[in-house]
Amino acid sequence: MAPPAIEKNIVYLLGASCLTNISLFLVNIILINHLPKAEFGIFTLLVSIVYIFIIFSELGVSQGTIKYISEHHGIGNTAYIRVHIRNFFSATVIISILFLLFFYISLPLWRIFYDYLPVRYAALLAPIILPYPIIRYWNAITDGFQNMKYAFLFSVVREPIKLVLLLIATYLFSLDIKSAVLVFVVSSYITLFGSYIIYRIFISRRDMPFEMEIDRGILFDKEKLRYFSYLYVSFLIFWIQPNVLYLIIGRFLNPEGVAAFTACFILNNTMWVFLLPVMDTLFPFISSVYRDRDVFERSRGKIYSVLFATITSAFMWVVIVYFLGERVIGFFYGDAYTIHKNIFYLLSISLFFDSLRVLFDPMLKGTRHANVLLYLELARITGIILIGPLSLIYGGLTYLCYLLAALSLMMNLIKGFVLKRLFSVNLLWGYIYAFFLFFILFFL
Repeated sequence: MAPPAIEKNIVYLLGASCLTNISLFLVNIILINHLPKAEFGIFTLLVSIVYIFIIFSELGVSQGTIKYISEHHGIGNTAYIRVHIRNFFSATVIISILFLLFFYISLPLWRIFYDYLPVRYAALLAPIILPYPIIRYWNAITDGFQNMKYAFLFSVVREPIKLVLLLIATYLFSLDIKSAVLVFVVSSYITLFGSYIIYRIFISRRDMPFEMEIDRGILFDKEKLRYFSYLYVSFLIFWIQPNVLYLIIGRFLNPEGVAAFTACFILNNTMWVFLLPVMDTLFPFISSVYRDRDVFERSRGKIYSVLFATITSAFMWVVIVYFLGERVIGFFYGDAYTIHKNIFYLLSISLFFDSLRVLFDPMLKGTRHANVLLYLELARITGIILIGPLSLIYGGLTYLCYLLAALSLMMNLIKGFVLKRLFSVNLLWGYIYAFFLFFILFFL
C-alpha cells in the first residue's frame, strides 16, 4: 500500500485550520464590538459551560476511531473498519443525547456558582451539544483514512457558516446575547446537515454503506476502551483547558475579567493555525506505520526537522506578541480590552512550550504509550483547578498566566524525558534550542 501523501495532507489541514481559526477570530471580533464587555464575558461563560459538555461527550470515540482506522487501513482490514464505524456511530448518537440531558439536569448547579448567568439562555444554547460529537465522529473517520481533503470540506461548513449568520444577524437586528445564542444553535444544525452530505459522499466513494449497529462485544472491548481513555484525556484537556480557565476566572473575578482574558487567549491561540495541521497529520500517520521502536531511529532526521521547525514558528509568534501584543489587542478589540503586557507575553510563552506537543503527543498517542499522556494531562488540569483560584485571588490574571507557563514548561519537559527513554531519539535537543532562542530575545 502506498504511503500517505503527508505534504498534501498538511496543506489540506492548514487550509482547514486557517479557515476555521480566521472565522472564529472574526466571530469573536463581531461579538466583542457589538456586546458590552460584561455581556461578552457572560456569553463566553455560557458557551464555555455548554462546550465542556460537548467535549466530555466525545468519550474518546473520535480519537480512538482515528487510531484504529489508521492501523487497520494500513493492513487492509476493511471488514474490521466497517464494524467499528457502524457500532461507534450508534454509540456517538446515544452519548450525545445523554450529555444533552445531563446538561439540563445540571442547570441548577451552574446557577449556584454563577448567580449572574442568564440560565434561560444556557438552556437555549444547549441543543448544540447534540450535533458536534456526530460531526466530529464523521471527521475522525475521514482522518483515519488519512484523507484530509475531507477535513477541509468539513471546515467549510463549520465556522464560516456561523460567521455568515452572525453577520446577517448583526446587519438585520441589534446583536445581543439572545440573538448570538440563536445564531450558534442554527449554525450548528446547518453544519450537521452539510457534514452529513460530505460524509455520505466519502463513504459512497469507498463502497461503504451508511449503517448503525449495537454490538456489545465491539462496544465494550476492554482493551479498546482503555486505549480510548488514554487518547481521550490529552484531547479533552487540550480543548477543555480554556473553558475551565474562563469558568475559574468568572467565579473568582468577574465577567469583565473573563472578557479580557478571552480576547487575549483568542489572539495568542492564532499560532496554532500553523501547528495543529502538523499534529493532526502526524497522529494517524504514526499510528499506521508504528510497528517497533526502530521506526523512529530510521526517521531521526525528519523528526528533528519537524521539532525545530515547530519551535521556530512558535517562537516567531512570541516575538510578535512581545513587541506588538498590546497594539494588536487595542486595534482589534478597543482600549477597553487592553491588559497588562506581561499577561499577554506570559500566555504566549505558555502556548510556546505547548507547541512541543505537536511532535510529542503524536509519538505517544500513535504508539502503545498513550497512557503517559493520561497521567501528565490529568496532572496539568488538576494543577489548574487547585492552584488557579489561589493565583487569581492573590495575584490576578498575571499570576494565573505565570502558573500556565510553568505547567506548560514542566509537562512538556517530562514528555521529552519520557520519549528519550522510550525511543532512541533525544527530543530534549528541542529544549536547548528553545532556551537559546529566548536567550537571544532577552538581549533584544
